[in-house]
Amino acid sequence: MHTGPAGADGIDGQDGAIGAQGPAGADGIDGQDGAVGAQGLSGTPYVEPTYTIGISTDLGGYIFWVSTDGKHGLVAETQDQGLSTWYNAQNLISDPANHSTNGQKFRDWRLPTKHELNEMYLSSSAIGNFGTKTYWSSFLVGNGSAWRQNFLSGFQFFGTNFLLTDFLFVRSVREF
Repeated sequence: MHTGPAGADGIDGQDGAIGAQGPAGADGIDGQDGAVGAQGLSGTPYVEPTYTIGISTDLGGYIFWVSTDGKHGLVAETQDQGLSTWYNAQNLISDPANHSTNGQKFRDWRLPTKHELNEMYLSSSAIGNFGTKTYWSSFLVGNGSAWRQNFLSGFQFFGTNFLLTDFLFVRSVREF
């Protein structure tokens, strides 16, 4: 039998559908860590402030007493809180509207003790604005009186002829 010459190639058929994806390969080897960076700048260490006698806008008034380490003391408000009975004095003190701009930053103002009031008198020309007025202290005597101090004479007194319902001036202090 005899075969004839091969015929021409036929047309290619269409591609088949894409098969399912195979499993993921294993993770590669981790690279080496990079070099450690340079040390950053050091911050300024905190230094607790110390204070001296004098005006302090940061503390709300005039520092009239300070501890030997300069970290604690007493500040007097630089203006009166008003004229009041002893019973209403703390109410005047607690109202920010009755304080200087710097004094309004704080809410821990109080009546000075008898001793603190005298220290304020001794520094009154530096603290300022006392005039010749008489001020309440926080120190009660009996049921009907409290120590007070006259800033003209410096005299401290109490007595039944001055009652807690009388009107005297109020100047507050705070501790730091």
